Parts: sequence; structure tokens; C-alpha cells
Amino acid sequence: MKLSLEYIQQATGGSIIREAQGLEITGVTTDSRQVKSGDIFFAIQGENFDGHQFVEQAFAKGASSAVVSDPSKQYGHRQGLIVVADTIQALQDLASSWRKNFSLPLIAVTGSVGKTTTRDILGAILSTRWSTLIPQANYNNDIGLPLTLLRLGVEHKAAVVELAMRGPGEIQRLVRIARPTAAVITNVEPVHLETLGSLENIAKAKCEILESVKDFAIINGDNPYLEKAAADYTCPRYTFGYNENCDFRLVSTALTGGRLNVYARLLKEEVRFEFAIPARQLAGNIIAAAAVAYLYGFNVEEIDQGLTQYKPTGNRLSITSL
Repeated sequence: MKLSLEYIQQATGGSIIREAQGLEITGVTTDSRQVKSGDIFFAIQGENFDGHQFVEQAFAKGASSAVVSDPSKQYGHRQGLIVVADTIQALQDLASSWRKNFSLPLIAVTGSVGKTTTRDILGAILSTRWSTLIPQANYNNDIGLPLTLLRLGVEHKAAVVELAMRGPGEIQRLVRIARPTAAVITNVEPVHLETLGSLENIAKAKCEILESVKDFAIINGDNPYLEKAAADYTCPRYTFGYNENCDFRLVSTALTGGRLNVYARLLKEEVRFEFAIPARQLAGNIIAAAAVAYLYGFNVEEIDQGLTQYKPTGNRLSITSL
């Protein structure tokens, strides 16, 4: 990534109040502890912290510039500075602008549970053929998603992102930043009922992910709420699950030698996949990810290879021998 203050100013609608000689921006961060030389620091104001208090720290660690919403303070002496009305909105606007520079498969994953696991499995499979951007940690919200998109580079041939939500309209807002070409909805469970009220409303909110999809969507075919909500969208849709009518059907699972064996049908092709983590509940995540790769032209051998390269995020699904 190489950005100029002028590009960021135009993307965010902000004002440059201090330029810097020979300035080159090579990264974006909101965490002053993780600043690298050449980064631009966005001073985000949250419930428990105010990033404006850490601008000087970011500059001391090598940030070349900052985006702030409070112009009354003095920040550094020679670094570039842009003032905006809202730094979170500015971060999203910059990410949206940057995303437009890339024409590549970008798959967005959402669902009540299993988002991160499905995302990571899919990323591992796609990486067998394509250089694939995968989020760091749980970068799936109105700050994490833009930071992920701003890591897109010319080396990437695909990207996988994760979209989280707490209420209606949140997925839609994230989709308009990321503009995914394909989507996966893992499931709908009784979470967020305090804001959405019913499983039907949760399904409708999750299906906001389908708004910009042009290639295809992979939807849990064992969930009638999802199928009903998805019918309101025109994108090509495929289902996965145990239901006999699913396009990507889970036939059975078996635990053998401390490994998970998944027997499935990918459209009309009968397959068996082996997975290192012996947990039957992961079979759906595996088939959902395999379905995406299969529709993008990956063969069964490539999918199998990707499953062997899967690495969970953080300590998820870690196995400890006692």
C-alpha cells in the first residue's frame, strides 16, 4: 500500500491542516501500540478510550500522519494531519474507496455461529491456488472490516472477510463497504433476540449480506428461516447441509484415528474429506467453505489440500493432550 494525504483527504472528505515533505503512507492503524513506520493513525473515539490521547505516542513510534476529529489540540510538529467530522466514518470511507481498486473474488461470511472457523477454512482452501487476504483475529465489525480491506494489495487474488452484527442494518452497512462478490451464511441461532426479537428477523438481518453479491451465495439449507429470507434477493443461491435437497449435501461423518471424516456430495460429485480436528460440529463449516471453492473452480484435491493447511485463529479449536 502506498497512499498520499491527498488521496485520503478526497476519500474521507476531510481537510488537510498540515502537510509533510516527502510523505508516503504505507499502512493504516487505529492502535498506537501497533504503529509501524509510515502508518497513518486514525484517532478513534470509543466508549472507554479516545484515540486523540495517543496521537503523540503514534507519532513517536513512526506514524507519518494522523486522521483526527478534534483540531483544537496540538499533534506533533512535522507529521501530516487530516481533520474529519467522524474518524470511524472516515476509516470506512477510505476502506470503501480502496476496495474499488481491486477486481477479485471477495467472499463475505456471516452467521450466528461458526463465522470465524468457516472464514479460516475457506481462506486455507483458496490459498492453495490464490494469494488470499484473510482477516487478523476477529476483525469483523465497523472498524475491523475497514482495517482488513485496507490490507488489500496487488499481490492478492482473492479475499475472505467476516461480517458481524448486533442489530438490523449493520450487515448492510458493512456490505456497502466491502462489496462482496460471494457470501456464506453459516446458520441462524437464537442470539441477538434482544435487538431482533425472532429467528425470522435474525435471518432477514443476516441476508442483508446478499445485497451486492453477483457470483453466488452459500446458505444453510437446513434452516427454513434463511431460505425464506434469502428468496427476496436475486443472486444465484446454493444450499449446504444434511437436507437431501441441498446442493452441497452432508451425507455423514465419522471419527477415525483422532480425525474427522466428512462424506458429502458437492453438486453431483461424491467426496470424502479428512480434517485434523475431530469435531463433528465442524462438518457444516467444512462443506460451506468447500462449496465456495468448488464453485470458483477448485477441484477436490485442492480442497483436501487446503483442509490440511487450516490453522485456527487464536486458541480456537486447539487440542491439548493431558
